[in-house]
Amino acid sequence: MTSMCRVMSVSTTGFYDWCSRPESNRSQEDRALKADIPAIHEKHRQRYGERRIKDDLAEQGKNVSRQPISRLMKEEGIVCKIRRKFKAITDSCHNKPVLITC
Repeated sequence: MTSMCRVMSVSTTGFYDWCSRPESNRSQEDRALKADIPAIHEKHRQRYGERRIKDDLAEQGKNVSRQPISRLMKEEGIVCKIRRKFKAITDSCHNKPVLITC
């Protein structure tokens, strides 16, 4: 362990102090959100982005801003499906007769 501390230029007492330190509040919240975000994302067929996930979490009583949700989605590789815009593909410039059906 001491050779690794030398390579990383960290004191051994600092390393062992870091190992025994309790988990921070942010990492605890992140761990809880990392379980909730993919569940909501899959529940809504991968169509929910950070805004809708934020609203869904607010309905569950978890008040979280968009920035942590966005950061955790990037870390987990979660991307929402994008709805394609309608594009008319009919060729209206032709000399053929138009069939009218009623």
